[in-house]
Amino acid sequence: MATLFPKKVPAFTRALGGNDDIFDSETDLPVEAEVAVTFSVNFNQRISVLVFGIGAAQCEVLSANIDFSKAVKMRVVDLTVSNQIVMSCSAFMFDQKIVIWLCDTQERDSCYGFRKWVDTLLSSFLLDQNSCIYILTDSPASEFQSDFKPSTPFIRTLRTPRASGLCFPDVKPLEPPNIIAGFASPIMAHCIYHSLPACVLIVYYENLRTSLAKTDIFPVLIPILAAIGELRPFILSDGISGRPTAHNFDQMYI
Repeated sequence: MATLFPKKVPAFTRALGGNDDIFDSETDLPVEAEVAVTFSVNFNQRISVLVFGIGAAQCEVLSANIDFSKAVKMRVVDLTVSNQIVMSCSAFMFDQKIVIWLCDTQERDSCYGFRKWVDTLLSSFLLDQNSCIYILTDSPASEFQSDFKPSTPFIRTLRTPRASGLCFPDVKPLEPPNIIAGFASPIMAHCIYHSLPACVLIVYYENLRTSLAKTDIFPVLIPILAAIGELRPFILSDGISGRPTAHNFDQMYI
């Protein structure tokens, strides 16, 4: 049984089931959530690259720019609250060594106690300290705390201690007091706890979104996908505008 708190909470301690004094006096009852595996194919080989696309926009970016006709669907995991699906995650395998999880959700609240859900996703495939885990998510720019806010969209990143060299050096790290919120936080917490190399990339966009993901998020994420070497053979040709360089990243993220 997993538990969902429909409010924002500090990312890592809450995701691991810890306590934060500022919230200890609150008495809101949690909402129980269920995790169900609705489709599964057994696979026992090590995965070299694992990519999570969390949210409708990230799923759209991945679906539109990666050739999923070359993939095999391996697993489907649903997360339900009060018999309503709040997230449906589908895993697709490429070349027997790359897995992409498409986790389609509109839910933006942070979570607590999702150990069973995270374990279900990450235990579906064999991972070790040589595997590379990338988590793509997004957030409104209004939630980014800084004296100076770059023009949107912009990206910030955070990595686990084991992920030195995994993240992209030209993408700025997430500055305190900003935190990872939503469903990306328990995945990162799991990776930290189990010493897995993982990198989360957060796309911050305009508060009132008037354009589709293709016009606001695509330009900043396509070079990221192309920079993951193992993914390049599966990226659709019309999604690549040349090999990404530090200059490209500087233009987009600073």
